[in-house]
Amino acid sequence: MANNQELKEIISNNVSNVISDLIDEEIESHRKKGLPFYEKDIINKMGISKSAFTHYKNGNDGKGKDAKPKMPDLVSLYKIHNYFNVPYSYLLGETKTKDIDNLGVGINLGLNDLSIERLKHLNNEKDKARKEFELYIINCLITNEKFISKFSRVILGKLSRKVANEKYEPIDVHFDENSELFEFEKYKLSSLMNEVIEEISNQNDIPSAIIEELKERPTHIEGMKRRHFDKLLEEYEKNT
Repeated sequence: MANNQELKEIISNNVSNVISDLIDEEIESHRKKGLPFYEKDIINKMGISKSAFTHYKNGNDGKGKDAKPKMPDLVSLYKIHNYFNVPYSYLLGETKTKDIDNLGVGINLGLNDLSIERLKHLNNEKDKARKEFELYIINCLITNEKFISKFSRVILGKLSRKVANEKYEPIDVHFDENSELFEFEKYKLSSLMNEVIEEISNQNDIPSAIIEELKERPTHIEGMKRRHFDKLLEEYEKNT
């Protein structure tokens, strides 16, 4: 368990990172609408002094690589929360969801807003076969621990090499992504993906809506081919 000073530093860094992201998103949102908007505008609307806000975001006066963010007091934290309309748990770095409606799911499952909204959108999909099929695939992949573990290892390996290359760049030491080990990991992941595809394809619990869709698919595909051929023939006759 971290002591009080360590906790303050952790919380301060979390708040600093979140504030930076929220400000960038807010400014970008306004600029997409053709509205000029700057950090000073956000600070004024929040009712926090510029110097205090700079301390929360960058530390000290925002200068120097060793500057450490300052932990906001309760009133400032409330103003930040109120302006951006995000949960306190998001500001403190405890959850990945900034949409209050998604908070419960975010806390329980660790999903971010994009993942939750994607699932909501999928669940409201009007095409029943597509909805059931994609949810079926998601459930199959989530429950396949071997695939998730292997996929995570490959991504972690890539990130490790990226960090190592950035760290040792001054002395020109590079970790080659084309190494035999990395290629072997990619081969194993590819083989595992094929295994998962075969496993999912051969399961007996495929939703009925998907089965009905598959029965109609050959006729649908033939119809598409015929329409495509007719269009090509029509264009050919026009040009001759």
